Amino acid sequence: MIRWRTQCLAVAAAAWLATGQGDAQQGEAVQAIGDLVNQGFGAVAALRDDIYDAERRLSELEETLLRSSSRSTPNFAGAPSPLAAQIARHPLVLTTNGYCKDAFQELVVETLPARPAVISTCIEEMRPRARHQAGLECATLHWVVAPNGQLRLEGHVSGAEDYAQLAALYGAQTVATVVERPFPACAALEALELPMTSNARPDLRLLSDETRVAFSESLAFEVKTPDFFAYVYVVYLQADGSVVNLTPKTRLLREQYRPNSILRFGDGLEGRQTYTASAPAGSEAIIVVASRSPIDSLDTLEIGPQGQYALRSDGTPLDQSGFLDLLRRGMEQEHSGRGTREISAEVLHITVVP
Repeated sequence: MIRWRTQCLAVAAAAWLATGQGDAQQGEAVQAIGDLVNQGFGAVAALRDDIYDAERRLSELEETLLRSSSRSTPNFAGAPSPLAAQIARHPLVLTTNGYCKDAFQELVVETLPARPAVISTCIEEMRPRARHQAGLECATLHWVVAPNGQLRLEGHVSGAEDYAQLAALYGAQTVATVVERPFPACAALEALELPMTSNARPDLRLLSDETRVAFSESLAFEVKTPDFFAYVYVVYLQADGSVVNLTPKTRLLREQYRPNSILRFGDGLEGRQTYTASAPAGSEAIIVVASRSPIDSLDTLEIGPQGQYALRSDGTPLDQSGFLDLLRRGMEQEHSGRGTREISAEVLHITVVP
């Protein structure tokens, strides 16, 4: 929990299956995983073929324009085509980061120039990926294919018991990239799964560079905004279950920050408050969301002169589960309704100890 100077705020197949020695169920799992890898590589190969075909057509069109024009170099824009639309809707494109989504989407916008170099880079970075149906509470896991062609799990689980269960089933090397993130960080990571695929995420760190903080030690932290003009939302989830909005609107319109701006909280300098850890001990999380335009679903939660989050119906403060559920639904709505709108996020897990 953060203690302010004047008041206290209550703020997870290199080894494949390690035990697959004649067990029928594990044999079936190996087969299913192998099928997944083959399907994934097939999808990547098909998408690359489509991209190369599109680039060839665009190159031929550009050469035609150059030959027919007396001017030096035209402002080349690729005309929309059924193939371009097919590429932009490809499942692998839909699960890539926001920067690459924008580049693919530009293929279908007549007035925007195509960016073949960017698209080629994005294609090289794409990896087959499928959600792992773990059946674990507060966990998000995906099967991915490593650059060496081996299968592994990526994502998070809420604790050591779940991690041990996965390691016993699949082998330690396969789950080496799975991290432990207890509540509320695990739920925040679930809620912000789409925004956190962006390459243009904000940077977030405690000034001490430690995430295990003892009572009375500093909880000052720093946010570096992404490389676009952004509206920034910073929320602290405390060990006592409360939700603290650290960036409420101070005027009618929310402040917009320049790219790569540095924002500091809790260091006691330049008129800022001082944040130190205090009871109760436990797991806490800082959430930072950055967006090119204001996020209505968050702005409407601000109630009262202090701009803290509350339920509109009766004004009672939101608990963490309620807030994170609203955050998840809000992010799904924002991504489904705003096309290529850029929203990115970062989550920092902190453990407060006596």
